Amino acid sequence: MRAALLLLAAHVVLTGWTAGEEIQFEIVRLESLTGRPERIVAFNSQTPVALAVGPERRVAIVEQDRSARRCVYLKAADRVSLGPAQNASWSPAGSRLVVSRLSPEPGVWLISVGGGSERLLDRRGRLAVWSQDGRALAWAREVDGRPNVVIYDLFEADYDVLWSTPVSEFASVVPVAWGPLGKQLLLAGAGEDGKLRVFVASADGRRSLGPELSLAGSKPETVSGGWLKGGHAVVLVRKAGQSRLFQLNDSKWQPLSQLESLIPISIACRPDGLYVLRQADE
Repeated sequence: MRAALLLLAAHVVLTGWTAGEEIQFEIVRLESLTGRPERIVAFNSQTPVALAVGPERRVAIVEQDRSARRCVYLKAADRVSLGPAQNASWSPAGSRLVVSRLSPEPGVWLISVGGGSERLLDRRGRLAVWSQDGRALAWAREVDGRPNVVIYDLFEADYDVLWSTPVSEFASVVPVAWGPLGKQLLLAGAGEDGKLRVFVASADGRRSLGPELSLAGSKPETVSGGWLKGGHAVVLVRKAGQSRLFQLNDSKWQPLSQLESLIPISIACRPDGLYVLRQADE
């Protein structure tokens, strides 16, 4: 499963950023891809690496310290730590988070935001995301020695593998986001050829529902994305300090170069728009 974690393993490199120095970051919302950014919250941090936005604009940020340890924090009037986490995803009700941890006890965990209770779901799972209908989770897991994705039914407390025969061309594959109706998954895979491949797959295990976005070069630091209102998938690939945004429009991945000036670190898609984690303007 170490290969799967390569998709989210490196530092984010920021313009004007120095190791150990806290600077200001912000989360902005765009009602549409052509809308003006609206600031939701600003905060000081060393290295925020991932964003999760829940209902009523509830925000969780995964931050990395100087020792490369990652923790998840709620961003409200007070900064609330929820412990170690590599990523985080909100429940539709906004009362729980699913997080993935490497230590002290690795695996996929359910966290109650209000009560603070925690429950381990799978000690071998990584990088979980919550479906928008609230019924299921998806996470990366090695099955029979090959990278795979499992679908966990929260009502039945059991999971099925996405592919009965894991695809051999991937060195790793991780879920990025669920589709609006819980029928699709946005996935990112590191190919045996070294290329990053982003594609949409059916949650019932069919291989692909559309074209693949294939990017050569170094492994990305973060891959984030989801579906905007209207049914278009959006993905952010960040590597070597550079941000590249793409939208799946009809049957083609198209660059969203008009948004790259925001220099996004991570994005989250909600029914009310696109949320962007970025370094604040001075």
